[in-house]
Amino acid sequence: MEQLSYTCIPHAAWVPRESEDSAENLVGLAAVRYYRFERQVRVNTFRLCPTAIRWAPKLYSRPEHIIISRFQTGVGWETVAEAHLPVIKEGEWHEIDVGGVLTDHLRVVCDREHPVPGECHGDFAYFPWNVPFRILEQVEWVGEPVEPNPREPLYQPPLRGEDIRPAAPEGMVLTHEPHQVGFRSPHFAVAFSLRCPMITHLAWDVLGTGLVDRSLTCFANTHLRRQYLVSGPWISTLQGEVPCQYWTGVVSVEGNRVIYQNLHAVEGLALDVEFEVCAEGMDVTVRQRAESDMVAAEYEPWRFMWNAEEAITGTLALPVSDLGRTGLVSVPALWSAPGHGTMLIEQEEGDEVLLQVDSVRDQHFGMSGLMLGVEHDEYGLVKIKQGESAATLSMRTYELLPRLREGVSKEDLAPGLRRNWATAITFRPELAGLSNNSMSVICIMGNHKGVDTCAYTPALGGTPSPLDMARYTTGLSLQGGPGYGENREMWMDTDPSL
Repeated sequence: MEQLSYTCIPHAAWVPRESEDSAENLVGLAAVRYYRFERQVRVNTFRLCPTAIRWAPKLYSRPEHIIISRFQTGVGWETVAEAHLPVIKEGEWHEIDVGGVLTDHLRVVCDREHPVPGECHGDFAYFPWNVPFRILEQVEWVGEPVEPNPREPLYQPPLRGEDIRPAAPEGMVLTHEPHQVGFRSPHFAVAFSLRCPMITHLAWDVLGTGLVDRSLTCFANTHLRRQYLVSGPWISTLQGEVPCQYWTGVVSVEGNRVIYQNLHAVEGLALDVEFEVCAEGMDVTVRQRAESDMVAAEYEPWRFMWNAEEAITGTLALPVSDLGRTGLVSVPALWSAPGHGTMLIEQEEGDEVLLQVDSVRDQHFGMSGLMLGVEHDEYGLVKIKQGESAATLSMRTYELLPRLREGVSKEDLAPGLRRNWATAITFRPELAGLSNNSMSVICIMGNHKGVDTCAYTPALGGTPSPLDMARYTTGLSLQGGPGYGENREMWMDTDPSL
């Protein structure tokens, strides 16, 4: 037996929670992780060790309920082990027998934690039903490989260029290099790779005074720890990672239209993605073809990746469900980038489009991916449905401003306020709502400050009003939702804030 190597995809999911409370639809927050061994292995044992996740004082995680399962085509998820754990002491390892299961992946869900001791000062995830994200951070799998070597991605050639004839639309400047084509106006700038389906630069500036040269995407950032932080099509199967660098197909450019056709990287799935650029933004059309139903841990026909070292770009939109993977939201929506202002995303036509939002704070990136033609299971596994799906979205710069009294125009406001009013509405849809910033844990005892801003912000036609986002946040907090100060009896300033 040996320790098996793996890659991991971490998620969070809203799950029903047991409670004697008479209120309906009470939910808890579960930690969900997909472990991929990237070859067939026989797994005998799952080992985990507590992780330090509370700091007032320093306390270690206390996982209580673990479910381990594998996916079987035509059957669904099969539970291979389920355990109720004792409190594991710091530095100790606990083992769960997996029974020698033959697989190339396993999913682990922890949906309950032992109550934290009384000396905890009410830090994040105080209640047993709000499981910390990092509770499965320190794990090992013990077994033996069945295949001798890990599988490697199939080689895909670069995009084949056909009819590359770019031209700048009115109000924009064109840049055309061998590897990319870009368009720039004072308010919006975007560049597309001609080697693989990828956005290499994306920025907006509601005031048009120079910030479009500072890209909000992760493409040029060398400080990030993962190598695939770029915007483009993305699928994470249960067997391996397939970012946009692994996709191939055909690219053409007709004036201000960049057209990626027949994009493919996994068998049975193909995409056409077209961008039409203008001085205030762009339209995006996605056409998706699946030969049969497929499953994936993550899948977006186009994922937009945000570099948090430039701006902590957030997505202002309400979640579409109280259960399942966190961060799945509806359109229309707003992307809010501190200093840059906001971008309005609206659907023009076609099948329903959702956005999958997530962020990894310690690695300084966030994401907001387009999704269509899919279904999700209770923990967020994506099923890509057989057939064709298509939709068109409009993305335009937009100034989200306070409600103005009579006789005052936006030109009367300070430039910093015009750029940053939306920054105070720091909604984080993958973690229960308003926060200190769009990559931060909610601080329930201080959310009245964000709500004050929401109260003075008029609703934008078709999008959730800021007060809807405030109500969503407060509703979860009142029912014991996750956040700093979630124990209202322990934190004296939580109830006054609520």
